[in-house]
Amino acid sequence: MSIAPLLRAAFGRRSLPPEIISLPHNIRIIHDHYGVPTVEAPDALSCAFGQGYISAMHRFWSMEQQRRVASARMAEIAGSAVVDIDRWVCRLGLKEAVDAAYNQAVADTDLMKLLQQYSNGVNYYLSNAKDLGVEIALLNVQPEPWTPKDTIRIITLVSWSLAGNWEEQLVRCYTLASLGPEQAALLEADAWAYDEKATYHRKRLADGVRDAFVSLAQLAEILPAWQEVKQQANLLPRRSGSNAWVISGVYTEAGKPILAADPHMPLSLPGFFYECHLKTGANNLNVAGAALAGIPGIIIGRNASFAWSITVAGAITAELRLERKADKPVRTIQHEIKVKGQATIIQTVAWGARGPLLSDGKDIMLPKPAEDACNVSLEWVGHRGDDAPGTLWAIWGLNRAQSVEELRNAAKEWGGPVLNLVWAEIEKKGGAFGWRVMGKIPARRNPVEGLLPAPAWESIGQWADGYIPADELPEEISPARGYVVSANNRMAPPDYPFVLSHEYMSAYRAERIEELVKTCIEQAKEGRHYTIESAQNIQVDQTSNSALALRNRITSTFAASSSLSVVHPLAEQALHLLQCWDGKLSADSAAGAMLKMTEDHLYRLIAKKLFGDDTVGRWLGVGHTPLNPSLMGHWRMREVILSLMVCLLPEFQAISAQDWQALVQEAFVAALDELSQQQGNIVAIWRWGQLHQLELVHPLVQAPLGQRLPPAMRVIKKLFMLSRGPFPLGGDEHTPWQASSYPVPAAQASNRRRLWVWGYQPAWRMIATDNGLYHGCLPGGVSGHGKSRWADNQLQDYLAGRLHQHSLYE
Repeated sequence: MSIAPLLRAAFGRRSLPPEIISLPHNIRIIHDHYGVPTVEAPDALSCAFGQGYISAMHRFWSMEQQRRVASARMAEIAGSAVVDIDRWVCRLGLKEAVDAAYNQAVADTDLMKLLQQYSNGVNYYLSNAKDLGVEIALLNVQPEPWTPKDTIRIITLVSWSLAGNWEEQLVRCYTLASLGPEQAALLEADAWAYDEKATYHRKRLADGVRDAFVSLAQLAEILPAWQEVKQQANLLPRRSGSNAWVISGVYTEAGKPILAADPHMPLSLPGFFYECHLKTGANNLNVAGAALAGIPGIIIGRNASFAWSITVAGAITAELRLERKADKPVRTIQHEIKVKGQATIIQTVAWGARGPLLSDGKDIMLPKPAEDACNVSLEWVGHRGDDAPGTLWAIWGLNRAQSVEELRNAAKEWGGPVLNLVWAEIEKKGGAFGWRVMGKIPARRNPVEGLLPAPAWESIGQWADGYIPADELPEEISPARGYVVSANNRMAPPDYPFVLSHEYMSAYRAERIEELVKTCIEQAKEGRHYTIESAQNIQVDQTSNSALALRNRITSTFAASSSLSVVHPLAEQALHLLQCWDGKLSADSAAGAMLKMTEDHLYRLIAKKLFGDDTVGRWLGVGHTPLNPSLMGHWRMREVILSLMVCLLPEFQAISAQDWQALVQEAFVAALDELSQQQGNIVAIWRWGQLHQLELVHPLVQAPLGQRLPPAMRVIKKLFMLSRGPFPLGGDEHTPWQASSYPVPAAQASNRRRLWVWGYQPAWRMIATDNGLYHGCLPGGVSGHGKSRWADNQLQDYLAGRLHQHSLYE
């Protein structure tokens, strides 16, 4: 191990690169005041070279880490602590998905030229750099040349991280085993709706949901012994949410649409995105925004005509299948996993006709139907290799689109992950705007397909009809209402003929944004135009309609009580504060602290009552593998439980009206006890931001919840500046400024840090307007080097909700 880079990193700041960097092929790189690089090049291929260079300069460790994860090679440099990640990469078939995608990519000569030029830029930096980062030095990594296949690996890994449904199918099986078909069906979100005043009412339960549960009940008692989530999961991309909206130019001063966006990811140091600007001399490429290290092009941003962003659609692209044990595997693959300092491990994975077998008689046990016993296999769109090549072309198509048709055609090329594209023609007066779903989604017309694991030997759930044609995916262009809002909610119309998802996130966040957008439109009609500042105010809004609904339930529970002091000495003060609360979850909110602490206790009590101690964590959203530490659908399930509790539906007999009252009271008392112990007995000085904090931590030094870093790692964390914070933070999963926590295992149910913001946060904010402008801010900075000034020079502005102005023409 070379000690020189470590000494330089330990005892000084990392020096900034020259203001102007000249590269081969007449490429120039210029960094602005915030460290955002502009690549100026003669043509698009040269631009890809320059972007590869700056990606390696600022984020090579992120690139190295992700390609190793996707190759099941993390243990090779990090040892046995991460070997389970490598095992699961093999078991889930990610390596085979990469191979399938790469085999498609090599058949496209133009695509391979683009990927090779990007790789050449990465390797040009690697061959000339003296210091690739403290992580490379600490782990003694000898970087291999970057290849086009490495880019395919990263796209495949991101696509997998957003592949919905298969883990949620397991949760439905727990629910079914615990409650039975009739009661379990009542927990499906599609059985519920609420009006604009947020009062709940019942929709007629879909008979198909109930019947599906009944018919599959005999196969549904899946009792997994899958491993508990490891902290090493912090090395990986995770499922996300996002906000994006557009308001028509009818309501802006310039008469042109304004697009606002904030994609959501768990935050760390470095962050998920970096900013850059790509510009060619021929002026056929001029695009800026957020990019991912390892992938050429701009993922979210603007060009000379359009702005666009993405939100997760939650589509069903990965499903479990029940396979008869009598059916022999189609193939068996032996993977070698090298482990630093130890012997090589062999991971054997058998594949059925539909995908890799996840059960081998040890990890997953199934009941034995009369005819025979079953294994469980995983069928994922990515195994066919259909996502990455199309997605790479779609990114570049969006980057260069100059007409609505060019933009729509680019979106139709997108393979995966499945996303909502929100876009606007921001340089044109009266410009078009809209949204569409993009990606490969198996065509399903039966509304209950995908709810539960389907027998592989039966016709139900088969993907025989291929994918939903791109021309038939949901889409709106310039709707008459004058706006588009996307926040991981259901956007397809009720009569849409195909099944897209059963895992939409709860509508609270989308409805709050829509409420604010409608207010802005009404103000515009009165002469106060919608502006950049209007959009910023929506981005940083911390009002939670979900919290207000729960507040009403809590206060009504105690409304008839004449002796609140008997319930708890602080109950009267606390309830008075709640009754006067406006629902704003600011960091200094006492009522917010009380409400969210009560909510945390309440959901655990409800889950324990419904499902017992063994599966509480799974039902609350704790993931099944180190690759995904939380389930995409757990907030949706919480919303359904809240709706049941508010309206006290008689048909839901698993919890009686009296039980609901008792559970609310027990949770409220537990919250008051915990808050008084932590923050004292003066209710008015309690603070949500003391419970709910954000710390940006490098994955190498992030301790599991409830554990302390070893002394040596604490020294490394401090010496190399591998964290920032903690910072008090407002908001929750339902506020426009999303600031959520991951579900935690039962063992950590009382940990003081359990409500910290480990979950989703805006990973970049953007507002795009006319005249070539966009306004953006990262939760940190462009650089992935902890001791660089550009690693955190945007952080304080981010926490304050401020944005930085950039121009395509500077």
